[in-house]
Formats: sequence, structure tokens, C-alpha cells
Amino acid sequence: MYRQIINIGPDEEFVTVNKIAEICSNITGCNLKPIYKKDRPKEVKHASCSADKARKLLNYKTMTDLNTGILNTF
Repeated sequence: MYRQIINIGPDEEFVTVNKIAEICSNITGCNLKPIYKKDRPKEVKHASCSADKARKLLNYKTMTDLNTGILNTF
């Protein structure tokens, strides 16, 4: 059971970069508008991970919601 890759993090909701930018903007009061660039070749458009393995092997539980985590980091 060693040398395994385990994703640890909240996976209860789908979160976009735009959502994170919005939360950061609200917390900091810095209302900057996003600058969108053209897609880059071979860029991953959507990615997600599951913490199911962490829940099973490590009894992992999400304890902080996204907004609180960003606020604490700020």
C-alpha cells in the first residue's frame, strides 16, 4: 500500500478558474476583469480529480469550503 498516488482536496463541486477569480476579487476588493487568451495547442480544457481513494485509505474528509480556504490563504 505504499507508493500510491492519492488526490487530496475537495471534489464535492465543480469549480472553474472564473469562480476562483470571482471569490478572490470579492475577498480582496480588487475588482479586476479577467483577460482571456486564445486556447493553446494541447491545453487541457477540463480536468477533475476524485478524492475517493483518500477517503477510503486515509479517512479523508473535506473540512474547509473553497471560499473559506481562499479567505484563510489571503
